[in-house]
Amino acid sequence: MSEPTKVLVADADLGILSLTTQLLRRAGYEALEASTGSECLEAVRTHHPDIVLVDMVLPDIAGLEVCRRIKTDQETRGTFVILVSGAQVSSDSQAEGLNVGADGYTIKPIPNKELLARVQAMERIKRAQEALQASEVRYRRLFETARDGILILDAATGEIDDVNPFLVTMLGYAREEILGRRLWELGAVKDIEASKAAFKELQRTGYVRYENLPLKTKDGRGIAVEFVSNVYLINDHKVIQCNIRDITERKLLEEKLHSISFLDDLTCLYNRRGFFALAQQQLKIAERTKQKVLLFFADVDDLKQINDISGHQEGDNALVDIAAVLEETFRKSDIIGRVGGDEFAVLAMNITDETGAVLMDRLQNALDACNQLRTGNRRLSLSTGVARSDPEHPSSLDELMADADRLMYRLKRTKER
Repeated sequence: MSEPTKVLVADADLGILSLTTQLLRRAGYEALEASTGSECLEAVRTHHPDIVLVDMVLPDIAGLEVCRRIKTDQETRGTFVILVSGAQVSSDSQAEGLNVGADGYTIKPIPNKELLARVQAMERIKRAQEALQASEVRYRRLFETARDGILILDAATGEIDDVNPFLVTMLGYAREEILGRRLWELGAVKDIEASKAAFKELQRTGYVRYENLPLKTKDGRGIAVEFVSNVYLINDHKVIQCNIRDITERKLLEEKLHSISFLDDLTCLYNRRGFFALAQQQLKIAERTKQKVLLFFADVDDLKQINDISGHQEGDNALVDIAAVLEETFRKSDIIGRVGGDEFAVLAMNITDETGAVLMDRLQNALDACNQLRTGNRRLSLSTGVARSDPEHPSSLDELMADADRLMYRLKRTKER
């Protein structure tokens, strides 16, 4: 349960002070009292109220000066201040109050409904500002700690407005060498004309993706990256966010795997040996870069019956169809393998807490679509188990396979009842 909003009332008239705080307390606020400017400033520093109602006329320090001091103090400047006057406030006085940071004005005597309405309005604004600040802090934390490179570009000019530390490290350029440049002015980009064309396409469509974009680090080392860009608005200003993931190690290993035929002849997925080799390498990368991963283990239900009743060719067709379903469901960056006669495994990298459920729904939809095309043939179904590896407590591939296999067989036994 959230704490009540804290309101400090500063007024030299002790009668008004008491009535105002009583009204606020009955309305559910935590009300504090001060009868001088000095007491008000001390209470602000000590109790950190959300809102201050301060009379323009106090015996020692004028309300305007109290407001100015609150708003110029780094620790208290976020406090909302409403100035209260016993007479009609001139436009010049209001301007002076706004210049020192006041958030509102009102005139005494304040009707109860108006007082509560003004406090509630300030409360809503403060909550909205706090939510926005919290959102900005979360975004900045994600930006600074992301294990992918991120660039923020001006959508109109292509100039780089921001870059996160991971990309600075990846490319080897100093932050100052990147900021203010256009994307195609970076030495990292090899094909300048293609980059300009891609930028124009991004401006036109709002989205660009490259599965294997070659970049060059400052020291001349070539790297392969996945590059995804989206356009969005920040305060009516169009910006482009570019997410850049180094896939050099994965590409080198993929090439090696292909060169030594670590592929399943029937489905063209990785075979058991290929899947384990690539998955173990990717788990090492995930552990180093603090990524979460999911391992899906799937068994084709009743494949033996399909072989016995319809023949082994129909069984092979079923396995090919399942492989196509898995390739449609998962991303190209995920590792998919046929690890046994009727068993498949998928290692999904860089996932969120919601990824597992999303992929399971997508898998079922793809399987349903596949079965609609298998008119007259036996419908295919899968029993699946999913295991997760958290970067704080990483699991080995054998552990993930054992966990997922156990969950998969639990589901299969449930189906057989």
